[in-house]
Amino acid sequence: MRVSTKIVSLIAALVMAVSLVGVGSPAQAAKPKHDLTATPGTSATGKTFISGKASTLPNKFVNIQRKLKGGVWKLYAKADTNAKGKYKKFVSGPSKSCFRVVAPGNKQYATAKVFVACLA
Repeated sequence: MRVSTKIVSLIAALVMAVSLVGVGSPAQAAKPKHDLTATPGTSATGKTFISGKASTLPNKFVNIQRKLKGGVWKLYAKADTNAKGKYKKFVSGPSKSCFRVVAPGNKQYATAKVFVACLA
């Protein structure tokens, strides 16, 4: 075997070994997702709302996203959370509009998404 062939083989073996073992540090490990809940509801006057809790986001906000029939998820509104992480936001839209809640990622937590419901 030629020397250049041996070197190429050695480099290929090293690359495969490193990819199997992994070189990530604990700091690069996956962050936990936000603790996020969301439920749909209807008020006494017939208005639809989304309420829930993001206990890892006290006094911050969560994003409410809406997807129209055949469309993509777009920011619909921001809901402020209280000191306990609770939020409530009234929503509306045409028939077949779907909603989800997104807790944005930060240094400690990864982004979390929770599907809520679609309007009839």
